[in-house]
Parts: sequence; structure tokens; C-alpha cells
Amino acid sequence: RSWSIGKENNDFDAILKHIVQAGINTIIIQFNYGFFNHAELSELIYALKQKNIVVVMTLHSTVDPEKKPEQNFKLVHMIDALKCCDRLLVHSFADMNRLKSLGLENNVTLFPHGVLSNKRLSIKHQTKKNMHVIASYGFCLPHKGLSEIVEAVKILKDRKVPVKLKLVNAEFPVGESRDLIHKLKQYVHENKIGDLVEFHNSFLSDDESLNLLSDADLLLFAYQDTGESASGAVRYGMATSKPVMVTPIPIFNDLGDAVFKFNGFTAKQIAEDIIAGLKEIEGETPQWEAVTNAAESWRNQHDYSAVSMRLNNICNGLIKNRAIKDWC
Repeated sequence: RSWSIGKENNDFDAILKHIVQAGINTIIIQFNYGFFNHAELSELIYALKQKNIVVVMTLHSTVDPEKKPEQNFKLVHMIDALKCCDRLLVHSFADMNRLKSLGLENNVTLFPHGVLSNKRLSIKHQTKKNMHVIASYGFCLPHKGLSEIVEAVKILKDRKVPVKLKLVNAEFPVGESRDLIHKLKQYVHENKIGDLVEFHNSFLSDDESLNLLSDADLLLFAYQDTGESASGAVRYGMATSKPVMVTPIPIFNDLGDAVFKFNGFTAKQIAEDIIAGLKEIEGETPQWEAVTNAAESWRNQHDYSAVSMRLNNICNGLIKNRAIKDWC
């Protein structure tokens, strides 16, 4: 790894040395609040610009997290460094407006989060089985709504509408992820639904994950709350070409009409919407057809081959016009 995660010491001196030695002309930084010490990141950006290297930063979140004052790093703290970047890429109009309120406008571009092309998988529409299969994907973290999904399975069983749930949710290397996995397994055991819930908590390859998800009739992303601007996990769901259902929060706004929507966040509401969604899918209703067509169009527009071409063009244009900004 070329940097140390967290707020203490990112050791950017080493990476700067390698960048210069390799003759790299463009650096793309993936920004999220927990990744870097913001003061050190700012100094890295200044050093790169002094060497006339193009700096592009993708901001996966622009919502300052609410933490203790001594831990609360805000974008305003690195405003000069952000102005110094040749381009700031964001995933939503809300991000653009937040940056505009900080005086960042001229170097900001709306840029989509890409999706894997997954045409090699068999994705035939098929729900004719003894029991419907639902699934979720992504790192096992509290805000993902996994507790609510598991509780919904219990509610469905009690209502004589049993479903098989695949939790393809890898353990993230933090205590709260490990604790959540334990809590979910304990709930499943205590409520005697072990035959209905399948855990996959190892970090799997894309192919393994996609094959597991592709067996489902409906993929669930029941996020409760997050300040991130776009979900990487839901894109794996979209890549399977299977129907996806999401909670009504901003992180999923970029999916538009390409997904089904939960009407709420509680386990009871999730259970009711799972029933309704499966009926739409099994009956191939007009709503199912509209969502399916919108999803196919969305995948084509966000395919990594198209998105990467656009990013390459942006970078090449910046290289041709690069100059050390006056304020750096």
C-alpha cells in the first residue's frame, strides 16, 4: 500500500518520491473522510502541483461527518488544496452545490460512479422455484440495514411467506463489523431462521460475489443513513441484471427509475415491500418492465468502459493545458 489509512500519519513523502521517479504526469486521488490526514493530503497536493503534475480528486462524500471536535475533519479545512486540484469529480448535484457553497465551482465536474460489465453471467429471468431468494451485498457495517433485512425475514416467515436470504457481506476490518456479524448470527439462531439465512462474510472475488447474487430474485440495499454520495455496493447488484430494491435516501438518487424503492426503513416496511416487489417481478408487471428497461439503459450509460473513456479524455485534456495554478 502506498499510504497509511487514517488520520495520524499517511507517509506521503514516500509516495511523492515514487511519483517523481516514475515520471507520472497525472495523479487521481480517491477521497473519503476516513482515508487520509487532511493536512498531510493538502501538503501532498501542493507538492504535486509545484512539480506541475495534474491532480484529479474524486470526492465520494462531501458531507462532513459528525464526530468529536478533535476528530472532525471538514472540507473547509483543506479548501485551498481543493482549489489547487485541476479537477474535482463528484457524483451528485447535491455535492456540486455543497462545494459551490465553499467557493469551489470552476474545477468541479459531475462524474458518474461506474458499474462492472457482467455480460458473461447467465441472467435469465427465473423465479419458478420452491422459495424466492433475496440477497444483499457490501461490507457488513451498521448503516447498511442488514439487521432490518434479517428481521424482515423473520416477519415473512411468521406471515407464511418464507424467503431464502443470502447475505454476501464481507467483514470489514473494524470491531463494529465483527460485532454486527455476531449480532446477526445470534438473532438468526435465537429466532430459528438458520435454514432461511445464508452468511457469506469472507472477502470474495467479483466473480464469486456476482455468481452468488445472480441466484437471487431480488437484491436489497436497505441503507439506513450515510453521508456518501453514491454506493459502490449497489453497482454490483446492478451488474447482475437482477431487480434491485433500495431505501429512499440520497446515496441511491443516481439510480433513478432503474430500481424498486422501499417505502420506509423499518423491518416491517421492508418485509411488506419485499412481498410487493416479488409479486411485480413474478407477474412481469408493467412496473417490472419499466424498471428492467431503465436498469438496462442505466448500465449501458455507467459501464466502466464508457466511464473510463470519459475519465481518460478529461485527464488528457488537463495534461495538454496543465499549468501551476497561481494560488498553489
